[in-house]
Amino acid sequence: MVTTASAQPDHDAIFNRIEKGILPPSKDPEEMRMKEFRNPHPPRSLGAYAHQIEVTQPQRWLVLSGQIGMHPDGTLPPDAEAQLEVALDNIARNLEAAGMGVADLVKLTFYLVEPSDIARRRQTLSKFLGDHTPA
Repeated sequence: MVTTASAQPDHDAIFNRIEKGILPPSKDPEEMRMKEFRNPHPPRSLGAYAHQIEVTQPQRWLVLSGQIGMHPDGTLPPDAEAQLEVALDNIARNLEAAGMGVADLVKLTFYLVEPSDIARRRQTLSKFLGDHTPA
């Protein structure tokens, strides 16, 4: 059996360390902080969760909860495409609150609960993502 060394981090090992609460060996309190929970903007969370959790060690990761197409005042746009635009705006504001931008997105998943105009949805996503192509 031939094995090769990889320069890529072992993501499973990283997540296992995070889940177990194992802190990095550094004694620096700033480096030892692993999680920061934020709800940076309205709409408020509809349950007992944070809009985002930033993991700072051993590498910086930002995990966003599902963002819905609800305006900060609690109103919903009339159609699925308009709700998608608001949800994407909510994602952008979460990224901005963490000092990140759309180019930092690695994966984007969305769920549709009703049929929508595929061409308009693609146009909305293209406008939001620009040249960036997350998974």
